[in-house]
Amino acid sequence: MLESESAVIGALLIDPEPVLPIISSQLTEDDFEQENNRSIFSAALRLQRAEKTIDAVSLCAESKVPQSYIMELMNYTPTAAYVQSYIDRTITASIGRRLLLAANSVEERIVGGEAPESVCGWLHSETENMAKTRMQSDVISSLDACTEFFNDISGGKRQYIGTGYDNIDEVMKLVNGGLYILAARPGCGKTTLALQIADKVARAGNAVLFVSLEMTTGQISAKRIATQSGVPYDTVYNGTANAGEWEKITMACGKISEWPVYINRRDTAKVSDIEFMARNIKGLSMVIIDYLGLIRQPDGKSLYEKTTYTSGQLKRLAKTLNVPVICLAQLNREVEGRQGERPRLADLRDSGAIEQDADGVMMLYRNMDDDAPETNARTLQCYIAKNRHGKMGDLVFQFFLNTGIIVSAR
Repeated sequence: MLESESAVIGALLIDPEPVLPIISSQLTEDDFEQENNRSIFSAALRLQRAEKTIDAVSLCAESKVPQSYIMELMNYTPTAAYVQSYIDRTITASIGRRLLLAANSVEERIVGGEAPESVCGWLHSETENMAKTRMQSDVISSLDACTEFFNDISGGKRQYIGTGYDNIDEVMKLVNGGLYILAARPGCGKTTLALQIADKVARAGNAVLFVSLEMTTGQISAKRIATQSGVPYDTVYNGTANAGEWEKITMACGKISEWPVYINRRDTAKVSDIEFMARNIKGLSMVIIDYLGLIRQPDGKSLYEKTTYTSGQLKRLAKTLNVPVICLAQLNREVEGRQGERPRLADLRDSGAIEQDADGVMMLYRNMDDDAPETNARTLQCYIAKNRHGKMGDLVFQFFLNTGIIVSAR
């Protein structure tokens, strides 16, 4: 389908830096039927090897493709965010095209008098080569896998990312490529804890993408400033600070601005949108999504099926980006009737395959009826309900509601 391969090249022209690695890892020049598309892709690879700037202007000059065609593709492609979908359709078209060529060759060989067994042998060899070409980047031998792993660990490359909370890190290592669920009832502190994990990770020099589908960037910033300054959240958000508090707020803003935490602007997103955002961040070490129930899901399915689909997509996202993905989730209302009791995996709302897909599940719970002053610390319990790479157990935090500060309690 020429439309699909043209959309692939259009996405490349719109946002070349994050898009080219995605395309080049799955497509070759032979996958493009249209000569201009093939020329632009080849030009992009040459510029990449030469470590030169890749943009629409340089691609036009390097490929010798008319500028009018370049502009046509950029106008034709609505966004680069769906490049994976364009690639998938291009692969399907490329395989179909090669099969048709093989079928035509079979006819020519038979008509030309070639022995049927010889034609069968040629066809078997041809289709086997197609499969090998397509699978080369999808599989790795045991030797190569072990060598790659050994080189990583001997070179000091960590297989996990620390959260900055000692009690979490001692029990649960957030491994690269792992999916982790942080679940709680509304108001229990899951967003607050997730934001503090993001800031602790970023403070160590690791880039974090925090995707909030519920709060505005202003609300998120106010929460971060409150926990770093010790000034109550409502004071920060409403701008009612006194002189002393403004000084603390200013200092907190200065610190936060230096940490590589990236926040989404759009209020809706599919998993593919989140992947596109993530690929634009250099040195990405973690993705945090708030929250599962607000991720845009396919139409025409039951809520259970949608959640199952999204859970699988999140696991794929973690493996593709090779970073830990933390996704926040809601617990069922029934948890509120069991005050003081641990939540269970079955309490995950519309859980689908979350329990199977997740490498780890953390569940927060606390006494919501505690009417002590907000300046007092509340005990926040965290139950590690699943931990594929470690042990399960209970963690305890102290949660100061007025500022949102959460500290581990030993």
